[in-house]
Amino acid sequence: MLEFSKKRIILDHLSGINKTQRLHELFINTPILNFLELTNFHSILTMNNIAVANFKSLLEKTIAAREKKELETKPLDELYSVILDNPAKRFKKSNENKDEYVLKLEDSDTVTKLVQEFFKACLAIGNTGELVNYLTETLLITLTWSRISLILSILGGLITDSPTTFGILLQLGGDISHPDSTLQPVIQITIPQIFKYIAPLLEIEISSLELRIGIISFMLIILKQHPRAMMEITSASSTNSNLPLALDIIIAILKYISGFNRNLNKKELECIEVGRQMIDALLIGKNCGGIGCVSHYQIIEMLPKIYGSPVRGHFINVHWSMEKFINDLSRRRKRLAFLMMPPDASWPLISQYSRNHEFIDFANLGNYNSFSCDYEQFIDQGHVASFYSRFNDMLFQRAPFEEVRALIKIMKSQLHSHGLEPLREAFFTKVHDVIVTMQQRSNFKDPQEDATLPLSSEKIIIPENLDFWEFTIELGDQLYGLVSRTPDYMKYQDVLTEFYHMVYPKHGNHFSRSVPKDNTLTWLLVQLCQIDKIFQVLTEDLSNDERLFSRLLQLYNDQQTKSKDAFYLRDLSVPCITVLQRGFYRDQNNLKARHPHHLEKPLAYSFAVINPIRGYCQAVKNKVINNYNLFRNLSIEETIKLALHSQFTKTLVADTILVHLYPAESAEVERLGFPEAKFKKGGNVGYKLLEFININHKHRLSELIYKMSPLFETGLASSLDKKDLCVSPYMLDVLYKIIYIAPWSLEVPFKEILDKLKRLDKYNKHTKGHLEGGGGDGGGGSGSTSTDSDLRNLTDPELRLQHIILQLLSHRFHRLLKYSAKAPELLHYIKYSVSNLEHRQTYRDVETFAIHIMMMQVDVKFIRSIADPAREKPVWFPESELLARYMIFTLARLIKLRGLNDFHDMESLLLSIYPVPIQWSATTLSYFPEPLRTHLITQQPEVLIIPPFTDQDMNLALEPGNFFLLVSDTTLAPEGEEILKEHYSKLEHQPIFLCSVWKIGCKRKSLNPDMMSTLRKVLLQFPPSKMASYTMTLIDFIIEKIETDSDTDSTPVEVCHQMLDELIWRYQILSFEHVLFALVKGHSEKNSTAFKILEYLLIESNGYSDRVQYFISLGFSHRYWVEDDHHDKMMKYLERYPEYFQYEAYAMDGYETITKTLEPPLTTHMPIYYTNAIRKSLPILDIVIGRLIEFGEQELLIKILDDYRHIYKYHQTPLCFVRDLFCYYYSSRVLREQAITTRLIKLLDFDEFEFESELLQYGSNNFFETFDVTYFEKVLHKLADSVSQEKYAPKRDSKLPERHFREIPNPVVLSLHIACIEILAIPVKSEDIVKATLDIVVRANGSKKISLQQSAIHAIALLYSFLPVEEFVYKMFDEMAVCISTDPHLGEFSQEFNLIQNKPIQPYFGINSYQTINDTQWPFSAHSTQAFSTMFPYIFNVYTSNLYNFTSNVANSFLTFMHSLLHYSNTEVLQVLFTKLTIIRENVKTDIQLLYLCALFGPVIHRLVTNSLVFSEFILHIFQLLNEVTLNMRLETCGDTTVALEQVYDFLHYVKSFLLHDPVAFANVQQIIRMMKIPVQSRLCGFHI
Repeated sequence: MLEFSKKRIILDHLSGINKTQRLHELFINTPILNFLELTNFHSILTMNNIAVANFKSLLEKTIAAREKKELETKPLDELYSVILDNPAKRFKKSNENKDEYVLKLEDSDTVTKLVQEFFKACLAIGNTGELVNYLTETLLITLTWSRISLILSILGGLITDSPTTFGILLQLGGDISHPDSTLQPVIQITIPQIFKYIAPLLEIEISSLELRIGIISFMLIILKQHPRAMMEITSASSTNSNLPLALDIIIAILKYISGFNRNLNKKELECIEVGRQMIDALLIGKNCGGIGCVSHYQIIEMLPKIYGSPVRGHFINVHWSMEKFINDLSRRRKRLAFLMMPPDASWPLISQYSRNHEFIDFANLGNYNSFSCDYEQFIDQGHVASFYSRFNDMLFQRAPFEEVRALIKIMKSQLHSHGLEPLREAFFTKVHDVIVTMQQRSNFKDPQEDATLPLSSEKIIIPENLDFWEFTIELGDQLYGLVSRTPDYMKYQDVLTEFYHMVYPKHGNHFSRSVPKDNTLTWLLVQLCQIDKIFQVLTEDLSNDERLFSRLLQLYNDQQTKSKDAFYLRDLSVPCITVLQRGFYRDQNNLKARHPHHLEKPLAYSFAVINPIRGYCQAVKNKVINNYNLFRNLSIEETIKLALHSQFTKTLVADTILVHLYPAESAEVERLGFPEAKFKKGGNVGYKLLEFININHKHRLSELIYKMSPLFETGLASSLDKKDLCVSPYMLDVLYKIIYIAPWSLEVPFKEILDKLKRLDKYNKHTKGHLEGGGGDGGGGSGSTSTDSDLRNLTDPELRLQHIILQLLSHRFHRLLKYSAKAPELLHYIKYSVSNLEHRQTYRDVETFAIHIMMMQVDVKFIRSIADPAREKPVWFPESELLARYMIFTLARLIKLRGLNDFHDMESLLLSIYPVPIQWSATTLSYFPEPLRTHLITQQPEVLIIPPFTDQDMNLALEPGNFFLLVSDTTLAPEGEEILKEHYSKLEHQPIFLCSVWKIGCKRKSLNPDMMSTLRKVLLQFPPSKMASYTMTLIDFIIEKIETDSDTDSTPVEVCHQMLDELIWRYQILSFEHVLFALVKGHSEKNSTAFKILEYLLIESNGYSDRVQYFISLGFSHRYWVEDDHHDKMMKYLERYPEYFQYEAYAMDGYETITKTLEPPLTTHMPIYYTNAIRKSLPILDIVIGRLIEFGEQELLIKILDDYRHIYKYHQTPLCFVRDLFCYYYSSRVLREQAITTRLIKLLDFDEFEFESELLQYGSNNFFETFDVTYFEKVLHKLADSVSQEKYAPKRDSKLPERHFREIPNPVVLSLHIACIEILAIPVKSEDIVKATLDIVVRANGSKKISLQQSAIHAIALLYSFLPVEEFVYKMFDEMAVCISTDPHLGEFSQEFNLIQNKPIQPYFGINSYQTINDTQWPFSAHSTQAFSTMFPYIFNVYTSNLYNFTSNVANSFLTFMHSLLHYSNTEVLQVLFTKLTIIRENVKTDIQLLYLCALFGPVIHRLVTNSLVFSEFILHIFQLLNEVTLNMRLETCGDTTVALEQVYDFLHYVKSFLLHDPVAFANVQQIIRMMKIPVQSRLCGFHI
């Protein structure tokens, strides 16, 4: 061992004169290579900078001398001979085979030997990088052939000459990817290190092609002699980028080839050929052991950076010599795009039911950028949803404008564009479709019989069927909403131009939306002409060249005006606009001369029809005052005259209607329930007139109503002087009707109503105690501040305004709100009022509205809204257990029907609803979905079980103020009352008070009216928000007493029943809906006592049933928009059954007479417009029915359904209720009983909905056949027609309500609910329904002759996403598992694939398929004699292509259906599907089955990645299946791979980027890969990291 001093001497000698010889002797002859010694050698060498400097100097001189000698030769012509000159390691070209090179190592070259020996020393001390960096920097300062060839020689000399062991590895089956393999060659410098230094040379501009050829050839020869290096290069990164080294080399090769001209010389061809050989070597290991180090997918990702964005799926800047290679990669990319988003993905967007992922534009999704060009092609072909198709869906489905606005925002963020062309295109497409539909269903060719008679206003032409006008009203509303808001959406000039080109297509340009002349276009334009900013544009046009006016005239169709289906309101729109603009023509006398061909007929109608209508309308205007029925029951002719008048005047009709509505000073004064709630009677207006008048008049009418009523701020201020007057109910009727008719145009006024409610709610942020200096329980957020305006109570006018809005929203706007974008956040508009509002009557309406808000929710957006961590109120319902339980029922329904959509914070959500855990029965919990059920079960031990009040508790409760004296009818002394009031003013004492009253009543057998004054004084101290909870306490106490009291004679059940009647109906201390809910709140198991009380209240007692019968007898219409006398009927009902809210019922004889002195006096009563006990009880009856189903109380359920079937016509959403009931309780045996299902069906009005006749007969007990596949075909085809936008059509039955007034205005959602009931209500098992559906979906494989259209497949899948998940979706998953396991075509292998030639070994002949395969025989049978599947291309083909080419097959049809089903389903079902498919793992034996699984999950990968656990499990499963499938394949006989396997490899390389985020899963994948066959490992080279 050398001592330190000896080392020092050695280093000192390096500075001697004979340096080369001394270096050689030192490193060759001195035995110093002991590792422990050399650990300090680096520091020693570093210290002696002189030695290093001498080495560098010697190297530079030697190189200079070598180059001086080489100048005597011709470098470019003698490149190869120079490289082969001894004694360097060089390339030698064989004369026998010019494509093979042999790498030899010579030892006599001084430079090479010098570097080799110095490199060994550096290697021993672990610092070779500095040396190699110095060499490359020194030699490549000047890029000459000599320098480059020298560096190649030096680097080649640093590689060991150990023999290659790759062949031994292959024979032994060794794991070539294992870094510790003992058979690896010993290399002094790693080949990836060499390539890192050489690769940058390919990116430098080198004029000499020979140099490029030499560089690439050098790399190629190294790979041939050292194929084991492929595995090392796989994990190596480039020096200049983060890309893999091999990929960087391929990119450089492709870039310099793309720079060649089209005409190539010999050297250029040779350079391209060597480059292609290098690409093949790196990609598939061609001639290098068959192991590649880069995947096709990695190159595919880089192609846009090399050649730019592709055009129509192809790169246009590719050199012709590489076209085949690049086109092959493009085809692979397109097949992979097919797996990730199949071109059958034109899934319609469903308004208010679409999940977040449905709005994603995949062409702009980060990880999908490589496929953006393919998606754009799919979109252009109509195979994939786009923003244009989404706007089409929104317009077709009458989506609220807020949702369209949100979609615009999404589009701008994803497309990074501010243009709205997709929206405009969608709207004009809808205009075209509607016009075409009306023209097909109308007779505009044949003239009327009296068409030759003179024109007259006496005869207003109206077609027999006006059902089509619903579409026109809808179009006008949407157009007005788009144009009137902002010019960014649409301008009048653009609309006119678009309409003009519909009729007159541009020359030489086929216009896809061309239509014949139709006056609907001019009617739509007339709706815009009265907008002030547009009217100004029109007047400017008339004063100039009249270009716009001329185009409008050219759209007029006089023949349509005289046809059999003429309609004056539409067809006289142009004459109307000529009258409207009469005073603005620049030369009216020559007007006809300027437009000789287009103006004559409109002017004729103006004089003959329009002008006389002026006189009629003026006469109507003179009659409006105090003529209350002037606009009621108008004939259709009178209605159209007024509507025509609204088209040629800007304000007159709206002003006239407002004068009719607004009462005169001498008008009659009527009541709204209570005497002080008065209003002056005005007129009423039928809804048909409001439908037909111009949209601008609707808009003005809403503004006038706001200004003339408390619904507007100025109206509110002006009404303060008239505190005794309320807004007319007829005015409210007109307001809600016009908003329903024109929701887009009147979105702003409707938003103002909601904003007012929210502002009023803020005043209730703190309780009265807080305002007076005490602590409040309002639950305001921590750190929140309040202004002075917040810290006050509502005034009477403000209370009245809040009360009016609450009633309007609950009983008139419920349907509109249910499908609005505002629905999920509505609870935020009453969050303080629901806890702190002290006005009892208004609070009851707040409570009702809160229940209605929860009733109307349809999506999990509501869950995210109430769980918003930024909310100010930490607990939603700290006072009301009723609202808290109703909220949890709502959550259970939403989660069960719609899923959680990746919401996970369930524990925090439940804590935000109620401050303490709530008790639930096991039966009720069994119907709750996961994870809600689990969280509630875990909370059950924490539930604070309040023990029933004991006799001692009751005695103590009766002591304050001698309360017990009321038992003996003794009146309490004043001081006793004060003590009683003081005691029960404290919240902790209040829950027992009602129980005390009950105890007193039971002792007396009834309640004495004389004690009511005392009870009232106490009860008025109770917060209104706590009365529901106190009622529950009372009901629990009553049930407990009935069940445990052994002395039944003391409190017989009859007395209990009588007491409840008195408390609810006679004295109105308890609210009927509170009592109902308390009996079925779901806290305990089946309780016969509770059900007996329930039966008494609903069946035996007359209190509720009499009210229901009288309510129905008054003739209230469930189509409330048709009803003009609702107020009169409501007052009649209240006269017989008055309702009180301040516990004053004992002292009242109707609303007018007070029989006893009330102390304290009554506070201000609010007007009653729509609220009564019947309407407030309906949402609670929903809960009653559900609870009876849970506990199997069939007998009582049948009685209730029979007695109260008709009252459900007045339910706000009966169809949704019945559908939700069937879905939620589908697993209950009760719903399988025909006696129950038929009665549930009868809750619906069959005149409101289009049900199949078989279901109606079944509901009427007149159906005696079986529900076979024919029935399901009718149901599913009807649904498909409703979803299809190509089948615009008026309603099939005129008895159906107008679209805008229906329970569900969205035709798609309406059809889905109807189809759900038609499927769920019939006595057929879900397994049989699934099999029948599957038979319809994949019918091409059966005996049927016609397959479903793609849109029908989507519609059926959409329906299944609305059905119970466990009984239908999961069973469909089971069928998919069976299909994968047993389908004969999936059980075959795909075609063998030759990677070297990049084509199938046995090609198919050409077909129109995304699978680029050629066929040799027609795939008639799965039992083909060929060794591979001939059906394979059609399994993964476009569904529509198969449909039209008669190649449909079960696997393809089922796959298309499953893609739609998964798209519309929540994320949770994906995990269930994955779990079910893992069960059939042993049945997956072929590459086609494996690819089928990838294709099944490919479109949902972007959703799975958010759940890393499920995603990782799925990918691991695919790798395991790949290993098992390929182990059973003889890969050596099929070119090591197949067509299907190649697509699987590309898929796995794509998901690798997602998998890297989970290191554990990635390590598991690598472990699985190590167990695979060598050819499979080589195709997964990118995973060897």
